[in-house]
Amino acid sequence: DNCTSGTISGKITDAVTGDNLAGVSLYYTFGYNKYTGYSYFGDTDTNGAWSLSKSGGWYTIRAIKSGYYDDYNTVFACGDQPDQNNSLSETLNEGEMRIILKWRKTKPITGIDLDSHLSIPDNSSGTYHLYYDTVDGDNHKYYVYDVGDNVTLDKDADNSTERPSPPGDETYTITKV
Repeated sequence: DNCTSGTISGKITDAVTGDNLAGVSLYYTFGYNKYTGYSYFGDTDTNGAWSLSKSGGWYTIRAIKSGYYDDYNTVFACGDQPDQNNSLSETLNEGEMRIILKWRKTKPITGIDLDSHLSIPDNSSGTYHLYYDTVDGDNHKYYVYDVGDNVTLDKDADNSTERPSPPGDETYTITKV
């Protein structure tokens, strides 16, 4: 009730590579997790960035790009609110699946980093625990195993300087469900 108008802004990236996505068509509607009544407000720039000035409250942003699944992102305006980021997943082939864990920026920012863990069948040894870990300080290691096992941890946003978070996301791809 006490929020003032402001600029909501963020960046849209590829859910697997983390690359910025330019030319994503953006639509907004007033309300939290609302999926009707959208109005077009522009496209992301060459850095994947977007912004929208609105009255205080919750909004749902719909992002559309050819070759990617449409996605929705709930954002809020209460003064200026940066880092209302989202990522899009490329369209998958039949029999493939992608899992994306996303989290928003919070206050106070205390280095929050969510982690996903996946227990999967390993074609050579039974079961495998797939996750991301930091080894030897800043030496990051993805636990990705034999390609024939059909699952990869593609991206993990953490608190390192090269991939700061929050907000962030983590992405797994299952190539054979």
